[in-house]
Amino acid sequence: MIQAYTDMVERLVRNTRPKTAERIRKEFDIPLFTQMVENNAFDGQSMLGLVNSTFEWIKCLHCPARDKQADEAKARVMQCTTMETVVPLFIEEVNKCMDYMDEDMAEFMKHRHHPLMQETLRKMVNNLEK
Repeated sequence: MIQAYTDMVERLVRNTRPKTAERIRKEFDIPLFTQMVENNAFDGQSMLGLVNSTFEWIKCLHCPARDKQADEAKARVMQCTTMETVVPLFIEEVNKCMDYMDEDMAEFMKHRHHPLMQETLRKMVNNLEK
């Protein structure tokens, strides 16, 4: 789980500005997470916080048209009742959302000079810097 967490954090920061990447890395403190897991201190409340934080960031970083997909992914994760079921589903759903983010970013880069894309980018940057 530690490696999946580390990979998730790195994927979240991949296409962000340095200031945003720093905020994400601070919130998803990998050494702290590692300590919690190794010392059996990562419990259901911790998982709930992780789910909420992760999907909040996904919604901040991804294409707004994907909000419904992210909400549905989070809802599927939130239906789990044990760590044995929530952890693998969380990893799967987060990775799907980040796959969509990667696809959308590739599409955005392909059309980045279009005026509509320029306006969308300005709005996204303004939202992240709040």
